[in-house]
Amino acid sequence: LDCEQRIVIAKVIRRWVISHLQRSCFVIEHDVLMLSALADRMILFTGEPGLEAFASKPQSVKEAFNAFLQELSVTFRRDPSNFRPRINK
Repeated sequence: LDCEQRIVIAKVIRRWVISHLQRSCFVIEHDVLMLSALADRMILFTGEPGLEAFASKPQSVKEAFNAFLQELSVTFRRDPSNFRPRINK
């Protein structure tokens, strides 16, 4: 799926979970843009594969993204034309 389709799918999933299921949904996703459109809270998993793992408490999307980016030493900015997040290189 392209970027626009992934955002639409994320919004459909979110709307379905909230209005029809009225439950929480645990989604594992690698696409940062889709996560930002889908999530209202996030759990951040850190550690070393095969050695140790840690799970954070549920956090707001902003707090979780900031913690994740801090782990990677990466920063984001908003694209001024469409306000989508872009990674600073």
